[in-house]
Parts: sequence; structure tokens; C-alpha cells
Amino acid sequence: MGIREINMQEEIPHYTKEQVYGILIPTIGKTLEELDINRVFDKTVMNPKVTGIAGDVIEQSVFGYKANNKQIPDLNVDNEDVELKTIGIQQKSRGLWYAKEPCSITAVSISTIEQETFETSKFWHKSQRILFVYYHYLTEMTVKAAGYKDFQVKNFYFYNCTDDDKVIIASDWQKVHDFIADIHKRYPDKESRKKEYPNLSTVVNKHLEYLDTSPKYPNAPRFRFRARFVTVIVQSSINNTYEKSDRHYFGINDVEKECIEYTRRYKGMTLNELCREFGVDNNISCKQAGEKIITKMFGGTKKISRIEQLAMFGLNGQIVVLNKNGGRTENLKLSACPLDFSDFQIIDGEQKNLKIQMFIAFLMITDCCVQYSKNIQE
Repeated sequence: MGIREINMQEEIPHYTKEQVYGILIPTIGKTLEELDINRVFDKTVMNPKVTGIAGDVIEQSVFGYKANNKQIPDLNVDNEDVELKTIGIQQKSRGLWYAKEPCSITAVSISTIEQETFETSKFWHKSQRILFVYYHYLTEMTVKAAGYKDFQVKNFYFYNCTDDDKVIIASDWQKVHDFIADIHKRYPDKESRKKEYPNLSTVVNKHLEYLDTSPKYPNAPRFRFRARFVTVIVQSSINNTYEKSDRHYFGINDVEKECIEYTRRYKGMTLNELCREFGVDNNISCKQAGEKIITKMFGGTKKISRIEQLAMFGLNGQIVVLNKNGGRTENLKLSACPLDFSDFQIIDGEQKNLKIQMFIAFLMITDCCVQYSKNIQE
């Protein structure tokens, strides 16, 4: 069933983009309590741990429509269906904004996903166009629902899934789909299937790039955008810190293949030779020149850590200068590689599959060779 057919049965609010701007611009800088004209926060008195209170305020008091749990987009804007997501963001080092947590999209629907294709899936209908509303989560501590009253709306942003993002998201979705379909094929009885469903979180998640699923079965799992993916969207819309490479990476393996190719092509070349190869001024420091060279190798112009596609994979590129014997000239500053602990899995009280992913470009100075490696620390 297409999304237009769904809308004929389940009417959703219609707006123009101009109307949406007119609704949301006045909310910037105001607290959720100031915006709550329909007294949504009243339910926190009897239910202090209710979840999704910020989104409820934006939906019910700002846009004025009733809450529903249907797997259809929330709004129609300029005749296109748009999902509304209200997310917390936090300001950290160097004034950069980060997503507080992964962004939940919709239920995995274990019992019916096998009959869907990606293009017709409820997930794709809800994720291809998203209106993000950001609120400033002011504390590092977890607060009860009533504590959200003091959080201010920071900004909003229309996200439209790019062609490259769609390929990666579709691949992630397909892995979840195929995993569940395989369980249904191998285990015809419900009790056996129930024993296998928890592996969706423990086995499949680590193979996904932009998505994950949570919570763990028997709780109803949901598709989520990883926090690192949402953080890039946030920083691109607020800080304008990232640039798009002209390369097309559809997974970490594509990046690793490129690293191997660059090692084959450039290993043994001197810094001066590389500067000439990539049009970099060789009168600057070795590390600055190395940064520019490596960044150009991956299709960027600023810094390797500012290439959008790499950041969405959770890859933090760092330049390390080695001496002529291959020894270090300085310590690697991990403060430049912010770790996304939301991607660490804590399952049944244990930390499992705990990985830090980064790739390091080694630039040996004096004897000067270039070598790349992807370093995964367990």
C-alpha cells in the first residue's frame, strides 16, 4: 500500500512550508513549558517517567494535533509526507552540538516486515523526509519528564534523504528484514522464533551503518537512526561544520578499500612528492601538509574529520606524524575523536561487542612514506 493510499484512510495535518516556518520560528528560545498551551505536562504528575514528553508538547501544543501511534508520517508539507521528530541536543567541546541519543523512527513489526519491501515499508515512508525540532537538553544527568519543562527549543531543520543515504539505509533495513525472514523460514513454531528474535540486537546491529534496533526483544524493537548519524545532521544544520566529499561510500568497507588502494599507490613517496601530486603548499608544517594531503585523498578540502560521509559512519580520521624510524613524534589525542557511547551495547548487564572505530593515516616524515590502516580496538 502506498503512502498516498494510507493518507486517504488516515488523514494527517496539511501545511505549506511557509506555514511550518511561521509556526516554529516563534518557538525558538522558548521553553517547552512556555509552549505547552494544551497542558501536556499535566500527565507527568501521575506518570513522572513518561517518555516522549518533548515530542508530545511540539505535536499537541505547537502543531495542535492529537497524539497517535500509527505507522504513518505525522505531517503533509507542500503535498509531501513528513515525519516530525523532536530530539534533544547537547553542546559540547568547541561549541559543537551533538544528538543526545539515537532517534527512534518506527516499530520493526516483526510479524509483518517479511511481507514488505524497502520501498513500500512503513519505515521508509516515515524516514525519507523528516522535520527535526531540536531542544537543548541542559543537563548531563537523566531527568524525569517534568524536568523537560526548562528545556528550550534551539532550532528546526527539514531533512531530505539523499540518494547515497537511501542506498545505505535500504541496505541496513534489508539486513533486518532478511534476518527476521530467515528466522521465520527456519523456525515454523512461535516459541522457537521467540528464542531467536533477541539476536536482532546482539547479532545484526553491529553490521548496520546508519540504523540500529532497540530495545531488545521481547520488548518491541524499533528502528532508530544512530546518534552519530543524527549528530552529523544536527551539526550540518546548526554549526555548518561538515563538507560533502565527491566520493560515494556505501559502508565502512568502501573506505577501507580506498585506504588499501592509497597505500598501494602512494607508499614510499616523500612529503614533497605528495605535495606536488595533490597541489599542497610544502612550506607549511609537516602535519598541516599531511592533513591537507590526506583530506584531498578522500575528496575533501578542509579536514579529514570534517568529511560528512566518514563522520556518518562513525569514522574519525586522525593524522599521525612518524619519525624516520617509524616511531611516534607525539601522542595521538583521543580528545579529537569524540566517542559515541550510544553505539556501545549493554545487554543483560554486560558490555558486549564494544568497539572503537577509527582510521589513522600514518605519514612518515624524513624517509617519508604514506601508509593507511583501519584500527579497530576491541
